[in-house]
Amino acid sequence: VSCAENCDGSARFAPVGGVPPYTIEWPSGQVDNVPQGGSSTAAELCGGDFALTVTDFLGAVKVVTVTIL
Repeated sequence: VSCAENCDGSARFAPVGGVPPYTIEWPSGQVDNVPQGGSSTAAELCGGDFALTVTDFLGAVKVVTVTIL
């Protein structure tokens, strides 16, 4: 983020492993379907930690934490 009180950060996540395609759910409720080699981007993020839920084609779920400084 540009300044502590601004929520203008962004994050991009590119899944690897598992069986594509993937579903990525951001804490904001944004859900993206991502093909193999693709990525998901969220914008207007405030500083802090965000837990993404990543689900592959077979239903395997992994929670990944992204930190915005």
